[in-house]
Amino acid sequence: MESLLHFASTIAVPFWVLGLALLVVVAAFLQMRRAQLVIPGWMFTAVLAAIVLFGFGPFAATRYLESQDVHYAQVEVLDPDGHRVSEAAVSASVPGALLKDGSGWKMRIPPDALTGNTSGNTSGDTSGDTSGNTSGNTSGNASGARKVTFSATQDAAKLAGAKAITLGSDYFPTATIQLVGLPPNQIHGIVLDREGKPVAGAFITLADFPTIASSAADGTFTIPVHATSDQQITVRAQKGSTSIASSGTVGQPVTLRFKQ
Repeated sequence: MESLLHFASTIAVPFWVLGLALLVVVAAFLQMRRAQLVIPGWMFTAVLAAIVLFGFGPFAATRYLESQDVHYAQVEVLDPDGHRVSEAAVSASVPGALLKDGSGWKMRIPPDALTGNTSGNTSGDTSGDTSGNTSGNTSGNASGARKVTFSATQDAAKLAGAKAITLGSDYFPTATIQLVGLPPNQIHGIVLDREGKPVAGAFITLADFPTIASSAADGTFTIPVHATSDQQITVRAQKGSTSIASSGTVGQPVTLRFKQ
């Protein structure tokens, strides 16, 4: 049904063109009758089918879409070089199901999804990575809003992007998301001994990141990372033969306390 409506709504021919074509066809039929030529029945069928297909079909499809006010959005994601991406964590600022569609995604947006939506984003993650959801997502749409924001992230490549579209007379809009490199974020915190005193000179490492740092005299440390905000990263501190590991959140302080 969706594909049929899309096809019908995109082949609309101006009515004056359709009328002119109809006049030409009628004139040709009359000329053939005057010449006493046999007019095949399939010609009448073909003419009627063309009128319905290129005239009344698109008109009826457009009127139906306007009455339902349902939009069928297509989402495509491009990497920094402009190549299409088929694996990414994609989400929308309105509730609904984002479905994989070839190398892109599609989403049906009914009118009730555009009103009163103040929380909750819908994600369609095909990369198998559930750690990072969207940078630049809007928190919701005000009542009556006609804008929808689609966001995409590739946590492994540290890429993210977003695209807002305004829903209007185009019931099959396309949102093209250009991924860009994430700005450096940071993991910061403090290393303490079992008595709660700062530990200086402890080596700090992050799981899946090559960066190595050491704690300052007051036990604090700061490590820049290319990661999404709120991403969970395992932080490890080592001082001599003593070590401790804990899960830290990007942008939030983490406390590493040695147990011995």
